[in-house]
Amino acid sequence: MKIRLPRVPRRTRDQTGLALIVTLIIMAATAGLITAVITAAILELRSTLSDHHASRVFYAAEGAGEAILGQIQLALQDGILSDAEISDLEPPTLDGFDFTGYKVVKVGESYTEMIRDGPYAGLQALTEDIEITIPATDQTGSYALVELGAKAQAIPIFQFGVFYEEDLEIHPGPPMDFLGRVHTNGRLYLNANEARYYQLLTTPATVIANYKHKVVSRDGVWIKYDASTFNLLQFDSRSITDPEAFKTRSCADFDCRLQTAAFGVEPLNLPLPEGIAPREIVRPKETGAGGDTPAEQQTKLAWLSETYVTVDLATLTTKGNVCDSGANDDYPTVTVDRLLGPSSINKSWTCKIFSWSFETFVDSREKKPVDVLDVDINELKNWVDAHSTDNVALIYIEFVPRTTSAPAATDPSDDGYYPAVRIKNGQELPGPLTIATEHPLYVWGDYNTVNKQPAAVAGDAYHVLSDAWDDSDHQIIREKNAAGLTDASPTTINVAILAGHSATTCDINEDAGCTTAEYGGGFENYPRFLEDWRDVEYQYLGSIVSLWTAVHALGTWYRGSDDYYRPPIRNWGFDLDLLDVDNMPPGTPTVGAVVRTSFREGY
Repeated sequence: MKIRLPRVPRRTRDQTGLALIVTLIIMAATAGLITAVITAAILELRSTLSDHHASRVFYAAEGAGEAILGQIQLALQDGILSDAEISDLEPPTLDGFDFTGYKVVKVGESYTEMIRDGPYAGLQALTEDIEITIPATDQTGSYALVELGAKAQAIPIFQFGVFYEEDLEIHPGPPMDFLGRVHTNGRLYLNANEARYYQLLTTPATVIANYKHKVVSRDGVWIKYDASTFNLLQFDSRSITDPEAFKTRSCADFDCRLQTAAFGVEPLNLPLPEGIAPREIVRPKETGAGGDTPAEQQTKLAWLSETYVTVDLATLTTKGNVCDSGANDDYPTVTVDRLLGPSSINKSWTCKIFSWSFETFVDSREKKPVDVLDVDINELKNWVDAHSTDNVALIYIEFVPRTTSAPAATDPSDDGYYPAVRIKNGQELPGPLTIATEHPLYVWGDYNTVNKQPAAVAGDAYHVLSDAWDDSDHQIIREKNAAGLTDASPTTINVAILAGHSATTCDINEDAGCTTAEYGGGFENYPRFLEDWRDVEYQYLGSIVSLWTAVHALGTWYRGSDDYYRPPIRNWGFDLDLLDVDNMPPGTPTVGAVVRTSFREGY
């Protein structure tokens, strides 16, 4: 039997209020979340803005420091960073930033060091440590402090026994000992009957144990291995082409003293301001529109000189007008400007120190007479001794050329003027001394042998006349089988030399299209000789630098039946005094380099 239970009616709820409450709760939670998100975003924005301002002010400080480093580099183009130049350094003006409190100071004393890397690696430098402190603030009060450390380096050019910018050929006939480092930025050619090298030989190219203009091996090149041993050069970059094999052989034979591109040798950049041609060092002043730039003025010896001599060949006068005494023969207008020092060199002293003569002697290599301005060092010393408050350290000599035909009395050969500077009576200098000209330069007799001083000569080409030279014996072209050669006498010269050389035209083995070549005379004839030096010693101590080929002294080197000279016994070496930059000759071409050594953020 089925029992039916009564149906219980359901309650109905009104849920409208609950939904409202839930909605309100959700809205409140959402609003809180939005508020939190907005707050976080605002905080993040504020933080970002703060970081942005901090970053901007930091980069502004860093940029100001780099700008000051750039100013130091400009100030160092002449190799000197003076206290006055440091005081003139300042950060740039940047809108919205203030650099109040910046400092640039030298730290400690200057010192000499070897540059270990970079474009000037291997050179000595006179270094000054610099500290730069740059505080910076912006308009929001954000602050940053940057501290930079740097080296200001002055790099003199007389750093090597021999330095060539172009190919270097060394092929002496008589024995030659060379004490000093040898470097060329071109190819290195070594060939000799007997030549001994005591220090490092380097080239970023190749070394060739032969001539450039012909193939004749003489097998007499010796390179030092240790304190008591020299080994014969019996290989080169042509016979050993593998770099590692070349390095192994060089180190085995010469304790790695012969280095080429196989060792990773790089060209040594010339210590000259960028864009300045090397020969500008010996060029005269150029003023007015289109004249010398500030960088050229800081480079040219003419601008650095305190004694500027002008020999005006375009304006002839008489010796009596120039010297206050003398004949009325034609004579160039010679003026001596003392740019520093209280005393001038009057007319009487001018012609004692600087004396002129037309067609003084014949240069048998040039096959022409030479018009000479003699510089008498003994008379210069007498003038300095008589003027105790004066000094003569750098003399530049300019020749103003003649553009019209010369009077016959001054040019009997009718081949135009060939002006040159000749230095004589120079055994004892008045002090450190450099003499420069863009024309050929002759040194007559022993030079700087008594109380040796820092000394240099610079010119188009460098000639040596022995103590035995006599102008009267050289009024004609003298050749071995013609008029005969005059005998030289032993001569000693202690001076750094900057001059042009005579280059071999091409390499018959290396240069495409080179089938014949004319030998330039090589390094052994960088000093040009005009006498019979056979079995006579030319003793030289200094530094030989050649950055260009001669443009005035164009006479061709030659040997044979018409020899114009016979070579000396060459006892040549690098002057170790030049390793101390304080012993550099006046006006030594020097460039400055700035190297950043440290960077840190201060607080």
